[in-house]
Amino acid sequence: MLLHAVAGRAAELGLEQLLLSARGGTALPGYYAARGWTEVGVWPGAIRLADDDRRDEHRFQLRPNRAAECRGSDVASGPWRTDSCRPVG
Repeated sequence: MLLHAVAGRAAELGLEQLLLSARGGTALPGYYAARGWTEVGVWPGAIRLADDDRRDEHRFQLRPNRAAECRGSDVASGPWRTDSCRPVG
């Protein structure tokens, strides 16, 4: 999976964190949370799709080295919650 490959490469590069955002009102926030990303904030109404359609922006964080510690050295083995070292799901 691309997300795991990115996390693995980030760990190899020694990056401390990855950040992403997802539009609310879709399945995306749940998708990222189910794959081990920790939601660190929501900006209410930050995304305007139309004059009468505003959505929240959900911000997520992943700590690649923490994910590697949780799994040993195999970052790409599957989703883990990096805030608690427990598997997602």
